[in-house]
Formats: sequence, structure tokens, C-alpha cells
Amino acid sequence: MDKFWVPEIKEKSDENCPQILVGNKKDMAPDRVVSYESAKALGTMLNVGYFETSARTGEGVEEAI
Repeated sequence: MDKFWVPEIKEKSDENCPQILVGNKKDMAPDRVVSYESAKALGTMLNVGYFETSARTGEGVEEAI
């Protein structure tokens, strides 16, 4: 990941605001750029939940919300 901007988001948001990491376009898995394992590891490192979603199919959207 070329640009690591998440610390800025944590710095500027309210400490009581829950934060999650969401990967979209789950329905396009064969063309993915970031592996599930890498994204999950980033979520773990940032101490936030990680969800994969598809806006096209709706998969994972309810869980993320």
C-alpha cells in the first residue's frame, strides 16, 4: 500500500467513533489487487474490524454496517 493514511483518520476522528476497514468489490475476487490476508492483517494491526463487501451483489454489506 503506497499511501498509509489511516493514522490521520484516527487522529481527526472522535475517540468514541467505531472504525472498521472495508474492502469492496468482493464479487471481483479474481481481479483483486490486495489479498484478503493482507487486508485482514492491516485491520489487525490497526485494531479495527475488517469486512469484505460487494456493492453489486450486496454480499457482506449488512455485516459491515
